[in-house]
Amino acid sequence: IIDSNSSGIQGGGLIFFHPGDIQINNCNITNNIVHESDWGSYGNGGGIVAKIGASPIITNSVISGNSAIEGDLSENQGRGGGLYAEENGHFEIINSTVIDNHANKGGGLYLWYGADANITESNITNNDATWGGGISIDNQYGQSILNLNSTLISNNISNTAGGGLSATGTSGSNVTIHDSKINDNISNDFAGGIFCQPCNLAIHNSEITGNSALEYAGGIELNFTSFVNNPIFNNITVADNSAGAYGGGIFVGNGEVLPEIDISNSIVWSNTPDEIWLNNGYGDCTNVPTLNINYSDVNIDNVFNDCNSLNWSENNISEDPLFNEDYLLYSNSPCIDSGDPDLD
Repeated sequence: IIDSNSSGIQGGGLIFFHPGDIQINNCNITNNIVHESDWGSYGNGGGIVAKIGASPIITNSVISGNSAIEGDLSENQGRGGGLYAEENGHFEIINSTVIDNHANKGGGLYLWYGADANITESNITNNDATWGGGISIDNQYGQSILNLNSTLISNNISNTAGGGLSATGTSGSNVTIHDSKINDNISNDFAGGIFCQPCNLAIHNSEITGNSALEYAGGIELNFTSFVNNPIFNNITVADNSAGAYGGGIFVGNGEVLPEIDISNSIVWSNTPDEIWLNNGYGDCTNVPTLNINYSDVNIDNVFNDCNSLNWSENNISEDPLFNEDYLLYSNSPCIDSGDPDLD
């Protein structure tokens, strides 16, 4: 147990420099804090810090109650309440829980400066931050990579953007999500589930459900301000997300580059006030990317597409998917056997 320690710079609980065999197994990293330093800046990594190539492997552990802030979230600069990585640091997180941590950016986890993380069969839950309540990625000084596999990101809160996950910066982070759930996260401004500006985003076999934003983009927000790959959404369910203004399920905004967004074998349904919003948010159609939808079930009558940037395939359907509260299809669902026949 690493409990109730503090630092004024980095690593309230633990800090690792340089490559090496670092194993954290069956541990509790709890109630550690990075506070304001003597020169007035706020430190990073309330629980654990990995930097300069350090690659801790965290297994069957709990990272909880750690903090990289003091006082009002909006006034502090601390990053990575639970976990923080920079300068090619790397986290391998397996069957672990990151819960109840607090920061200005990345309540649960913060990555930047070429850092990356693989998270497998884990829970990122009940964390809070100004940006990225669960996870925040910032790529101002090098591309970072986040891989989520069979992981739950839920009940995190952001005061600004990305209740579940926020990926920003100039280098374009790589975010890949497989067999995971992003649900019941909240943003008090925009992007309740996922905020991507910009990022190379691919989501497969996953659920984006029950997220909410006070303003816009309840489920997913995509904005493109530098070079990115085409976002790919395959076999995902985007449902029961909500936004106060628009973009309840998916919000697609503008940018300097215009990738195509591909949605296939997916369900986008029962989001409010709309399923998908295709617009730049400025009242015109400048720099609105193209959205391709194939072999999917989308409530087309509830898609905002004034810019005519939607390619709607004849293989799609627009019928109630008939799923239960766990988003599993009933036997009489119209979605059964309606996917791409060339895919398993």
